[in-house]
Amino acid sequence: MPKMDGFETTKVLREREKASVAYMPIIVLIADAIQGDEERCLACDMDGCVSGIAFRTGPPN
Repeated sequence: MPKMDGFETTKVLREREKASVAYMPIIVLIADAIQGDEERCLACDMDGCVSGIAFRTGPPN
């Protein structure tokens, strides 16, 4: 299990950015989004939200 979820990770990355001139766009992919997920992501300072399920179209690497 991860030690941080995407919201916590975004907060840490945004704090680190304050000490530098670099900016990292954060786009989240949500496999099974529910109402309010996109607003929650944007409120957390993420740059975008894509909902849907991603499928691999070829053999695994």
